[in-house]
Amino acid sequence: IIAAASRDKIIILDNNLNVVRHLNGHKMSIQSLDFSCDDRLLASASGSIFNSIDNTIKIWELAEGKNTKTLVGHSNEVTCVRFSPDNIHLVSASCDSTIIVWNLEEEKKEGQINGHTEFVNHVEYNPMGTELVSCSYDNTISIWDANTLKRIQTIKCDGWSDFVHYDKTGMSIVVGLWEKLAIWKKQRENNIWWYDLDAGVEDVVHSADGKLIAIKTSNCVDVLDVEKREKINTIKLSNIKEYTPIQFHPNNKS
Repeated sequence: IIAAASRDKIIILDNNLNVVRHLNGHKMSIQSLDFSCDDRLLASASGSIFNSIDNTIKIWELAEGKNTKTLVGHSNEVTCVRFSPDNIHLVSASCDSTIIVWNLEEEKKEGQINGHTEFVNHVEYNPMGTELVSCSYDNTISIWDANTLKRIQTIKCDGWSDFVHYDKTGMSIVVGLWEKLAIWKKQRENNIWWYDLDAGVEDVVHSADGKLIAIKTSNCVDVLDVEKREKINTIKLSNIKEYTPIQFHPNNKS
C-alpha cells in the first residue's frame, strides 16, 4: 500500500499503483504521512506558516477510509508525524517550535517538549519506543526520553537539518544537512562522524544490521561502513535521477 498527498488530499494506492481510496478532510497542504506499525492506520499532518486554518493531525482508518480522530494542539504548521512502535502514541513536530506526544487511545495530548527555539523539522521514535530524536532550524539535534520527555543529549550543527533517522538497531542516528551527513554513533567516544558530499542528500537508508549506510545524491550513491567510518563504495549511474528510492536487500549484501 502506498499513500501520497497533495495540497489537501490523500490518495491510497495498491501495489499496482491503482487508486483505491481518496481521503479528504484537510484544508491546507499536507506536510507529513505515517503508517502505523500494524498498517491499520495512517496519520497525516497539515498546516501553513502563513495562517492557522488547519494546523491539525488526522488519524485515518485505512480499511474503510474514515477519519477517526483529529488532533488539535499546534499553533503553526505541523511538519512531521510518527507513530510509536506500539501504536499507542503519536509524536508530532511543528513550526511553533514544539513537539507533542499524543495518547491515541485517550485522544489527548500527553506531553509537550519546548526545548527547541526554532521550527522543528523532524521527529521520530527509536525502534524500541524509549527515545525520541528531533532536528530543528535552531541548528540542533536532540535526543529525548520518550516517557519523561526530558532531554538526554544535544549536538550542535553548522546549519539546520532536514531529517533525522534512527537505524534499525536504535544505536545510530543519521542527520541530513545540505551536502553533509552527521552519523551519530551512540555510546561511543568521539561519536559523531561528519561526512561531506558533493551534492544535496536525496535519500538515506540503513542496512538491516545497522552496519552500512547508503546515501543517494543527484549524481551517485555512496555506501559507508559505520563502524570503520569509511566509504566502501561509490555507485555512479548515468541515469541516477531515474532511481530515486534506494534500499538494502535484507541479507545486507546488495
